[in-house]
Amino acid sequence: MGRLLHLYLLWWLGLGHRLRHDLARELTFAVASGVLMATFFYVFNDFLNVQVATLSHPMHERFAQLASLTMMLITAASTATWLRQERLASRGVRQMGLLLGEDQATLTAWSWLYALTLLGLSHGLCWWVIARWLTLWSPLATAIQEGLMLLLTAVVMRLPGGGEPKLRPDAPLSSHQGLGFTLYIWRLKQMLQRNRASQLSLAIGVLFLMFITMTTLRGLPLFAQAVSALAAGYTSTAALYFQLASDLSSAWTERGSGITHDRFVRTYIWLGATLGASYALGALLAYLVGAAVHGTCNVDAATLGQALQIAAVTLVPGLIAPMLGLQVDGRRSGTNLLLLLIATLFIGTAVFAHWLGLVLIPILGSFALKSQAGRFYRA
Repeated sequence: MGRLLHLYLLWWLGLGHRLRHDLARELTFAVASGVLMATFFYVFNDFLNVQVATLSHPMHERFAQLASLTMMLITAASTATWLRQERLASRGVRQMGLLLGEDQATLTAWSWLYALTLLGLSHGLCWWVIARWLTLWSPLATAIQEGLMLLLTAVVMRLPGGGEPKLRPDAPLSSHQGLGFTLYIWRLKQMLQRNRASQLSLAIGVLFLMFITMTTLRGLPLFAQAVSALAAGYTSTAALYFQLASDLSSAWTERGSGITHDRFVRTYIWLGATLGASYALGALLAYLVGAAVHGTCNVDAATLGQALQIAAVTLVPGLIAPMLGLQVDGRRSGTNLLLLLIATLFIGTAVFAHWLGLVLIPILGSFALKSQAGRFYRA
């Protein structure tokens, strides 16, 4: 028991030393993240508990339950990711104990204690927020949902780790290819073939494209298709931030090879435009297919205009994501995703309301790209 508590104390001391030796970065990240979360909470709380609650109590309950389930899913996935990183890490408390010849039973007990600590903190905070601001679940429903969260955490945590990168015959190393194209195509292949988080994000984006067709077939208002399109664009663009976090962990290699900040950002601008345009085309086709089947294959100019509007909404996240990736800390995907969500909601709804909303994208870029200038060198 004494050895177990000693390992547990070393873990907490390690967190404290990491914070102390990188205090400026951590404080900057904490303040920026706090501002983002407070902004998002204010907007969401006003929408759910003020605007929707005054319209319809059943609608308020449905929105609150949907938000609760979304928060449970994010909490379970995040906790599983932290546990998986500890299990696969080459450096950590468990790995240190293993190299020092610690007893296997002690290491197993440490893993359980570490998991219980993370689960207690993350799941406890999740349920407190849900009960405080969203909705109260019955004891039976709470037990069932917690069981599902633990099951999801266990499944994700036990996923096998990625192997060493293998050089493929089609790797972009030919001398006739330009440097910009090499950086672009290499990262695109990483997102599509190796980065599991990016692959999952792209797959979820495809599911939301299917929702566009389903809502169109059911004859729902155009707002339903716009929400699905915005979700498709946002979830697919999340793949960009997962790849960015992976890139910045070894950014010193590219900086040492002479890759500049502008070239790095330009590569992600092309990647974001590629993802945005691809899913925008998918949204356009999904809406037209649903309209053709629902309207007995009579697609007129008005329907084509609505389809283009849906495609424009889908394109928004992919265009603005590279402008925001280095604003706070590119290594923290969660903060970037929250920042992108706020910007997507504002600009996406503006584009849906009127085509002139597209003007907000270059306006945002003119300020955002300047504010993050040179941060690739400090990432």
